[in-house]
Amino acid sequence: MYIPFYGVLATLSTFLPVLVGAVRWKADARKEVGLFYFLLLFNAISAGLQLVLASFNINNLWISHVSALAEVELVLFAFRSWQQNETARTIILSAAVFYLITWVFLRFIEEFTGPSLIAFPVARAVVMVFSFQMLYVLARDSEAPLLNMPRFWIVATTMISGAAAIMFFALQGMITRMQVSEVVRVFYAYWTLTILLNCSYSWAFLCKASQTNSGGH
Repeated sequence: MYIPFYGVLATLSTFLPVLVGAVRWKADARKEVGLFYFLLLFNAISAGLQLVLASFNINNLWISHVSALAEVELVLFAFRSWQQNETARTIILSAAVFYLITWVFLRFIEEFTGPSLIAFPVARAVVMVFSFQMLYVLARDSEAPLLNMPRFWIVATTMISGAAAIMFFALQGMITRMQVSEVVRVFYAYWTLTILLNCSYSWAFLCKASQTNSGGH
């Protein structure tokens, strides 16, 4: 299967925040980001595996099912670790458990080797909603400029990523009716956004960690 160089570059860009995070392993920013580093590592490995399998014309659709579960659980538990408000922590934990049960139930509905038409978009919707809530908490309770906070860059980037994925998924019906040249432009736009988002994730490890009080009421 032929994969454009720019698509390969977008895939390889997922390793950028992982490498930056590894260099900053003992830095304050690394501790601030916490579980998100392991999500970024998982995403990089998944993207690399998808690229390799696609290159050999091997089915890689099952990866999206696993990625959906990993993304929701790691994001929600990261947000929960940032929260000091017990009610908020309970809500986040409940959402994580509910999605896990839903994901298991969907194994009887969605074919594991086929496209994830329910689990993946639902995962992105959950992540986007809780990212928006976490961004509000950071803006409300932070004691330093948001742009200096690793958590802000992680949360904002995750929210934008989720919104973009949902929009791309929603437009798939329209994309299938486009001419090849138009489809190519859509994918180039998506790959460009992917590269920019990974650069934003990388910056989370580079900016100076700042004191925050996430939901500490």
